[in-house]
Amino acid sequence: MEANALGGPHTISLASGSVYTLTIKGPGEDGARAGDLDVRSNVTIGPAIGTATVRGGSGWNDRIFDIFAAGSATQVSVQLNKLQIQNGNVDAPGGGIRNNLSIRFVSIVDSSVSGNGGSTGGGISNSGFLTVSRSTVAGNHATNGGGVSNDRNRTLTLDHSTVSGNTAEAGGGISNQGDLTMDSSTVSGNVAQVKVSTGADGGGIGNAGTAALTNDTISGNQAEGNGGGISNTGTLSANNCTLATNVADSDVNGAGDGGGIFNAPGGTVALSNTILGTNIDQSPVAKSTDCAGTIVSNGFNLVQNTIGCAISGIGNITGRDPRLGALQDNGGPTLTHALVVGLLPSLSSPAIDAGSTNSCLARDQRGTPRPLDGNSDGTARCDIGSFEASGLGLVLMRGIGSVEPSEATVGVGEHVSYVFAWTVPEPSWRVLDSLQFRILDDERIILWVRFQEVAGAPGTFSVVDPKNGNSGPAVAPGAPNRLETEAATLYLAGSSVDGPPGPRVELTLDLSFKPSAAGRDGRIYQIEVLAIDDAGEEQGFTPAGVLTIE
Repeated sequence: MEANALGGPHTISLASGSVYTLTIKGPGEDGARAGDLDVRSNVTIGPAIGTATVRGGSGWNDRIFDIFAAGSATQVSVQLNKLQIQNGNVDAPGGGIRNNLSIRFVSIVDSSVSGNGGSTGGGISNSGFLTVSRSTVAGNHATNGGGVSNDRNRTLTLDHSTVSGNTAEAGGGISNQGDLTMDSSTVSGNVAQVKVSTGADGGGIGNAGTAALTNDTISGNQAEGNGGGISNTGTLSANNCTLATNVADSDVNGAGDGGGIFNAPGGTVALSNTILGTNIDQSPVAKSTDCAGTIVSNGFNLVQNTIGCAISGIGNITGRDPRLGALQDNGGPTLTHALVVGLLPSLSSPAIDAGSTNSCLARDQRGTPRPLDGNSDGTARCDIGSFEASGLGLVLMRGIGSVEPSEATVGVGEHVSYVFAWTVPEPSWRVLDSLQFRILDDERIILWVRFQEVAGAPGTFSVVDPKNGNSGPAVAPGAPNRLETEAATLYLAGSSVDGPPGPRVELTLDLSFKPSAAGRDGRIYQIEVLAIDDAGEEQGFTPAGVLTIE
């Protein structure tokens, strides 16, 4: 109230680690005496270090911050810094924050907005100029724009931020009718679902305005209607973005298309250096998994499945799995999907070194410089998507591995012999300590074998329990024993070890597979390998082959 009365600029310094719980109810009051905190001055609010929490108390029936212009509006700008804004609840726009300041800028920096609810913009409703930097908007709900809503003729910028786990009937994560700019941000795990009205489009983003995305990841969002990742009726552009594992028609009622992107008639979508892959359309028939509608290609996109959409342009890759890692912390402030780098080029992501040299951004979503020589062919070229792979060079510094055969098809009960070799280059590693070899698909690990070097002996094999990572009894190669799982058998009599001690080990594994490994119609599995040296340095599981069991 004092800051509002005196104009500003002011700083309201909050204690680090403190929790400020609002308890004086009074919705509709605009002088900060009751209800939400009404901000009318040029002010920065937050702690100097750490974070502080501002939240609604029990039965709270108002938003947390309401920002709007006073008589001297040209002098007003607001920054909310290092705050956790929680538990706002209002049947109006902006459950956590409503920005009505249309003349000067509002910034939300290094903050989180979570657990709030409103009619539009469950976390944040913007009717002005708003920038969200290095912040998280998560677990909010609304009818439209579960996380953030941006009004017509208004400007919203998100950089290095995350919008996740929000729900709405449309625009589960973000609803945009104005100008939206996103850079190096992740929109994930948001849901558009029907409660009262109909539609439920745009699980991640519902765009009816103008949206420009660069170096962003749109992943794991769901819509009961169209556009699991993005539903577009306006103008959308994306450069060096990754759209993956999004789901359209999540209620499986046949009314929903475009797992990755749905572009409605009259809308415009233009993509460059962008991945559309591993998305899902759960419609019982007429699926359009990755995209629906017309997509304008500015070149060098990877679209795994083009059924349901029209795309043209140079340098595009279609019909290929992008081979993405899980959405996780790969460095940088936001989660990303890494591009898989396999031991063989055929097992690596086709997006590596496949982007345009003209529209390549200087850095990827994590801040890693582009371009890098991701496929180690001597030429640095931009990758497609938001993640720039560092290349085989780093893998080769840790070790050089091979599995033969890299591709095989076997029947139930037939023996197959795998030769798994690993060489540690000096001086980056000491000699090898153990190797691991596993066969798996998206549902389970059917065999996980651990080889352990033993001083003065060839070493031992054991089977690892995939539930807890613990190894079973250790048995030497050449023994008459069998090591078995419910789906596979390792024959020690036909297995051997060559190499230790020293930096190179070559394992021969004699295997067969049981009916449960093939299922009813046969199954395809991936082979992955891992190495650990005597100092405990680990090179994590790396794709090394493909096995089909019929």
